[in-house]
Amino acid sequence: SRTVPYGGTRSTSINDREPGVVYYVKMCARTIGGERGRMSNEVAGFCGGFWTWENLQTIGPGNGPISAKVLNGSIGVVYENTGGVDMATGDGTTWSVGTALPSGSSQSFVNWMDVAYGGGNYLVGAYTIEAGDAWVAIGNPGSWTTQRIHGDGSTAIGRPESGNYLIVTADDEEYAVLHTVPAPPGQLLLQTRPASGGAWTDTPVRTNFECVDSVPTHAMRYVEGNLYILSGALLEKEIYFGDQDGGWSWTNILPAGREYLGKNIDMLYMSDQFYAAAYDYGNFDLYLLNGAI
Repeated sequence: SRTVPYGGTRSTSINDREPGVVYYVKMCARTIGGERGRMSNEVAGFCGGFWTWENLQTIGPGNGPISAKVLNGSIGVVYENTGGVDMATGDGTTWSVGTALPSGSSQSFVNWMDVAYGGGNYLVGAYTIEAGDAWVAIGNPGSWTTQRIHGDGSTAIGRPESGNYLIVTADDEEYAVLHTVPAPPGQLLLQTRPASGGAWTDTPVRTNFECVDSVPTHAMRYVEGNLYILSGALLEKEIYFGDQDGGWSWTNILPAGREYLGKNIDMLYMSDQFYAAAYDYGNFDLYLLNGAI
């Protein structure tokens, strides 16, 4: 047991435990006279660091934001460099670096960006801060085709804006870009295109979307040819799950009595199950949910 001095102490550390072991902790208050109150609930804690970082490497000059994924059997990383989007691919030992989306006189990619792979090409998506447009680059390092897929390039006050909170995903048949359009009533906009080429199709998957005064976040991925999206809703305090084949009929996946107040969401698919993680920074809780299709 351990006694923490009274008089405003709000935290303490336990440093003499064995690393790699889960310990269970309870606590209670004590009066100046030594009388103890009721014990709290039991809390589990892991002792020791979770990560050991080795062989740290410098890929090249650049800044955040950064998106890194395992794609096409190698590591793919996109990041901002002097206003453009650079992409590095490698195996953790050697790296190939090039520019996927170059910067321009009124075109700087310094906010949201993401990368995916499908149909033999990488898909890089990014947002330009001056015009508030959504851009993509499709190809492979050294050979890119770039395109503005939403917006008009205007930098005037009152211009339409899109590309906020942009993410991308892909399979061998289709590319997808998801981002928000803040102009009222607000949209969560999905843009898709066949991997073989062609025009982009715009689908507002959620409307009356709170993307002006709050921080919406989302995740998406293809599974067996169907596209699934996980979307946080701050006004409703819920996390919605929907799919393309289902016509984007949304279901709140949070258990009864739980509220989503945070901004970080992710989703994986393993062994015929979806796994979703979301952080509630209002209550300092981490949600980990899973379910079958």
